Amino acid sequence: MGLSQRLADLAQAMDDLKSAHRAQMAAKDGEIKRLLDQLADQLKEYQNLQDLKVQLDMEIAVFRRLIESEEDRLGLGAHGELTMFTGD
Repeated sequence: MGLSQRLADLAQAMDDLKSAHRAQMAAKDGEIKRLLDQLADQLKEYQNLQDLKVQLDMEIAVFRRLIESEEDRLGLGAHGELTMFTGD
């Protein structure tokens, strides 16, 4: 085998390696894009859950105030016990 044949074989091998490397990079780029899309979806879901939590916290606070005002009106303590006595 001559020097020029060896050079041609090495050039072909290098081209094959470049093609394989490009394919690997494309696969990795695809995986990165898929993971970024998945991350964006999870972030959106997290934000939706945070919004729902805030809404529920506000609703709980309203109900807590309603319960406390009703307890005050009925003269009940925090555990449903009477806090004032009417006779002695």
